[in-house]
Amino acid sequence: MAAVRRFFSDNKNAMTRKLHVSDDADSVACAAAEALIVHLGHAIRTHGRALLALAGGRTPEALYRRLAAPAQSARIDWPHVVLIVGDERCVPVDHPDSNEGMIRHHLLDRLPTAPAALLGWHYHGDPQAAVNAFSHAFAALDGGVAPRLDIALLGLGRDGHTASLFPQQPCPPGIAAVTHAPDGQPRMTLGHDTLAAARARLFLACGRDKAHALGLVWQGTDLPATALANAEWFVDEAAAIHADDEM
Repeated sequence: MAAVRRFFSDNKNAMTRKLHVSDDADSVACAAAEALIVHLGHAIRTHGRALLALAGGRTPEALYRRLAAPAQSARIDWPHVVLIVGDERCVPVDHPDSNEGMIRHHLLDRLPTAPAALLGWHYHGDPQAAVNAFSHAFAALDGGVAPRLDIALLGLGRDGHTASLFPQQPCPPGIAAVTHAPDGQPRMTLGHDTLAAARARLFLACGRDKAHALGLVWQGTDLPATALANAEWFVDEAAAIHADDEM
């Protein structure tokens, strides 16, 4: 479990941010899993299902493996959980850079009970076509109207990006193709308003290479992650070094 837990509230900016600081990445995964299990249970009890948007990248891998472990998986009513890939590179699902492929490998393929659905992007060469198909499937979850996410799990890039929302670029609304990612690789993503509307947001940030970005977010620097920072943050000691200075 988390060795240290600190809470930070920024009332001046009408923001409520909770910072959970753990010793290392494994402890972060443990603390985040506990919180996620609670949020999933609450959503299912309240709405009869839970819509969970999942982050890509390397940091969530340990969390996904923990959620799939028998002790934790047994506490989740998976047939009432809809998993949603929050953003995706324009690659096939079997590509090493695919977020859906990572999620399948570390979570879905390890579960003893399948979730209600996994909503991915199904890229076949045309980003906008993939976005259109995803948008239609997303809206179909609520009879044709885009539903509200129950939980959005998010990561933090070294440049302050989250999902595929990047600095110095307009934050796309709804669901969008992103054609000007810094690495030059087109992407598809849930937009800012969709993520901002989530009933709960959980951020993960681990490693000293995330410390500068986390400090900027805590300072209120204009970054995509800052715009969604009204959330629970699960970070390790290495990442939290500058955030501590802002508390």
